[in-house]
Amino acid sequence: MKSSFVTSEMRKIRWRYRITVIGAMAIYVLLVSIISGGLGWGPPSSGFVLYLAALSPALPIGAVVYALGRYLIDEPDEFFRMVQIQTALLATGLTMIICTAWGFLAMCGHISEYRVIGLVFRTWFFFFGVAA
Repeated sequence: MKSSFVTSEMRKIRWRYRITVIGAMAIYVLLVSIISGGLGWGPPSSGFVLYLAALSPALPIGAVVYALGRYLIDEPDEFFRMVQIQTALLATGLTMIICTAWGFLAMCGHISEYRVIGLVFRTWFFFFGVAA
């Protein structure tokens, strides 16, 4: 049986995970604020810069997914690793339920369809926090 003692390596791994997620989410919020006009700038109506601006929030989301995967590989404590896996599974399941319901409501014409794209990661991240 492993000791519940937290080593400096464990602290380093968990600190790196937290800093990566917090930094990536700060960049995500900044990018979304910029491209939605919240900081006084809106994306151009056409051209390469429009596509670059529209795709830019996906990069910090990728960083969060990478950080979680790296954490799951590096975490030496099986209990903490299993808790994170269960948390991610619950968040994924709840997000799939919400997005499926949203899709069928949109198909029936009762709500707008385009917003679900932006809600997927935010919904998953919300449920990840609730599950944790």
